[in-house]
Amino acid sequence: MYLKLFLSFIMVLFALQLQARDQVMGYLKKDLSYFKYKDAQIAFRLWLDEIAKRKGVTLDIKYYDDAQKALEDYETHKLDSYSLNAIYYLQNMKRLDAQTLEFWAILKNDDVPEKLLLLVSNESNITNLADLQDKTISFKNDNILAKLFLKKELLQTQHKRPKEYIRTYHLTKKDSTALLDTFFKKCDACIVPESTLKMAAELNPALKKKLRVLTASPTIYMPGLMLIHSGTPKELRVKLRQSVADLDKTPKGRNVKALFKLRNFTTVAPKSMDILRSYYKEYLKLQAKYNHE
Repeated sequence: MYLKLFLSFIMVLFALQLQARDQVMGYLKKDLSYFKYKDAQIAFRLWLDEIAKRKGVTLDIKYYDDAQKALEDYETHKLDSYSLNAIYYLQNMKRLDAQTLEFWAILKNDDVPEKLLLLVSNESNITNLADLQDKTISFKNDNILAKLFLKKELLQTQHKRPKEYIRTYHLTKKDSTALLDTFFKKCDACIVPESTLKMAAELNPALKKKLRVLTASPTIYMPGLMLIHSGTPKELRVKLRQSVADLDKTPKGRNVKALFKLRNFTTVAPKSMDILRSYYKEYLKLQAKYNHE
């Protein structure tokens, strides 16, 4: 009887200790330049202040330069959420999926994920992927999914890697700059999210007339992913969702959205994640088939 009471006491203490653990959000700085690091820091601090004030939840944020360390901390549930570039999710998806209950993404437009478009000028002589040989392609510097897209398409159609086929990459700080570089013929082609072309064409309809889609990816592009750990308490998950829904209701909340350049956060549907995973797996098969690293 005393042994049972003692064990029950130990279990209660252990449970209380788990509940007392600080709730921590992780953020991998690498290749998330879509959000300026300083802006991200300010935005997270404002958001965490709002959550503490309005939802009674104290959260901390931990920034990482080392992707491996962030992965290890997430696996051991030292993090309740983990924000990262989608490519680092794909490279470790088996380990991350084993620990993840929900996937969130930045909502910039009506569609998440969205397609990536490979655009060329209507005045160019590029009519298919084979014509990209020795050409210059522009895309945003942290859009690693654009590079993955190009690699997969060239492996599939030309059985070659971009560095064996493309003359050079022209990396830009904005998707719109890559688009305009192609429009003004500073580059032969560009890869941008579909929403970039839509927004630019609303401002300048001539863009759609002078640019054409050479090929498009499936709906794989997201500027950033937030993974919610399966061990994160349900109450915290609910309050995080509520805090996101309430961002428009306060000046601080509106500043958070402005700094993150977002319309909102949204949960990514399982089917959408499956499309992303399948695309990456197809790429790995092509890579192995043609003996490319």
